[in-house]
Amino acid sequence: MLCSIVLALCFISLCQCEEPKSCSQFYYVDKLLEKMIRIELKGETLDKEIADTNSNVHLTLDELKRERDNFKNEIMEFKNLMKDFKINTDSFIGTMENKFLGFKTETREIIKNMATPNVVFKARTVKDKSPSKGETIIFQDIMFNYGKAYDETTGVFTVPVNGTYLFTVQVCLNNNKSFYYGIVSDYDVHTSGVFHDSTATICYTADATMRLDVGQKVWLKCLYGSPSGDVFYEYTTSTFNYWNTFSGVLVHV
Repeated sequence: MLCSIVLALCFISLCQCEEPKSCSQFYYVDKLLEKMIRIELKGETLDKEIADTNSNVHLTLDELKRERDNFKNEIMEFKNLMKDFKINTDSFIGTMENKFLGFKTETREIIKNMATPNVVFKARTVKDKSPSKGETIIFQDIMFNYGKAYDETTGVFTVPVNGTYLFTVQVCLNNNKSFYYGIVSDYDVHTSGVFHDSTATICYTADATMRLDVGQKVWLKCLYGSPSGDVFYEYTTSTFNYWNTFSGVLVHV
């Protein structure tokens, strides 16, 4: 390509000489060298521009690569932050849920402890109307028994919950009969006395308040033997009753 350019320049230079005879060999050589130098200079300039362009392109590409890497790093950091945020958020939510559940449990326990359980019973109808000394008076017909603590087969109340209890008894005696009674807890007498009236059939009442623990037992006991014959009187009509009863209630835990 360069040779073709040189030959073309030589041809042009020869054609521009009006008097070929007067143009010396050195004249053409000078012209040819001058043109070649100009072409070489332009080529060098073009090469420099191309080199500069390539350098700028490489610099730009390197810069883009760095920006791309920085962007990727920022994306990864953002993902890690979001992951940490999610973990921390889940942990926070889990902690709050556990605290809330614990609070609910504690609140329920407090309310449960504050509320007095429904423990109350009442039974009537004495099984043995002529009890002997030391005998437990069994009231065999249950009127109600919330808490299932009274046993109508033994006449004994077994404490289901620690607390303060109130027990009451009513006994109706036949004329001229006596009944020596004791309301006892685990064989400790809490209330005792004697019921007697020689003039008529009368019902008497007695009560006892006790602070008891789970498992303790309470019953009505005959402290002394009675004369022969039925001591207790039972009578039921649609309008009037002579009932022998034993009842108890949990007052406070």
